[in-house]
Amino acid sequence: MQRERILQKLRGVLSVVCSLEVSLDQMIEMTDCVIEGVVGFYGRSTPLSREFCEKVEKCRRAQFVRVGKRRRGEGNCEVYAEHRAGGLGAVHTYQVARAAMISEVYKGLNTPVRSPVRYAVRSALAVTAWRLGCRVPVWEWEWGHAVGSLSEDWVMEYVLKGVWELGWEWGWVGEGEGVVEADPLRASRWSGVEGTELWGEGSRVECGKGLAALGVESVECLRSAEGGWMEWREFQRWWEAGEDVRAEWGEARRQAEGVAEWQSLGGVGGGEGEEGEAEEEREVARVGKARKGLRGVEYRVEWKGWEGWDTWEPEQHLRRGMGGELSRARELGWEHTSWREWLQGRYSKMEVERRVLWKGSRTSGQ
Repeated sequence: MQRERILQKLRGVLSVVCSLEVSLDQMIEMTDCVIEGVVGFYGRSTPLSREFCEKVEKCRRAQFVRVGKRRRGEGNCEVYAEHRAGGLGAVHTYQVARAAMISEVYKGLNTPVRSPVRYAVRSALAVTAWRLGCRVPVWEWEWGHAVGSLSEDWVMEYVLKGVWELGWEWGWVGEGEGVVEADPLRASRWSGVEGTELWGEGSRVECGKGLAALGVESVECLRSAEGGWMEWREFQRWWEAGEDVRAEWGEARRQAEGVAEWQSLGGVGGGEGEEGEAEEEREVARVGKARKGLRGVEYRVEWKGWEGWDTWEPEQHLRRGMGGELSRARELGWEHTSWREWLQGRYSKMEVERRVLWKGSRTSGQ
């Protein structure tokens, strides 16, 4: 309901602003101010999803068409592209919404020690991190494995998703040592994982939020006392799990079994010899698209003799002599790993030689 009220307010104000007799550039600046004011205010307490922000932008572009500043069906890339690329340089609503929420949470995390606001916000972050499988000090945690399952309806998950896609480090949280004992982010409260970590960047198992909230944190949590894999009824009794996490349990077990099989066959990240080198390397069947990950450029790899899922591997994990295949993979196009890349790919992909129509005259991109 709150989002609908915000949307209605924005529609009304944008309609009034776009009815003024001003140039398109001035209209862009004025609508930016409206969005930054309204979204910047409400976005401090209400997570505004990408879907919501797209509705706002659709409304803004429709107003441009209504008043004759743009033609119906005209491409949207010029609206958001930078001025130096021949665009109008409009600020997307999603940028404003994320900045407002992250800024507000940042202030709460770093208010003076013993402040009720500080404790409340840091508690919310600690609880969210725990429910996503974090068991190490939060500023050492890598939560990229969970980004796909984060909800934009929950404040801390919204913030975590934004921070990850922006590529920020945990320095903005502030370490927990040296503060009061009751601080939820104090390092001594996070003891790590006993056994083989189930949720993490290197585990290759997608995060199950329901399982992580129960306390399932390692591969051993899915195994019985005899060492085999638990069946659902046994797992349900042991962990007092409800039917709502059954699908997550099945998927986690399937992936964990696949990872165990993969490692036993000598896959990347599998068993190591005495000198710390892999005993065997699997043969690459095909290299797909590339993406920009935390480990640098990564490639989607399909392996010969492996019927499981494709894996993302950094260049150093692949054999030498594959330069041609890696170059072709980059030419195929990049997988989006952040909202910024998605926005640039959707709105700002403009060829140098492309001609852009501005106010009835054609000019070449410089």
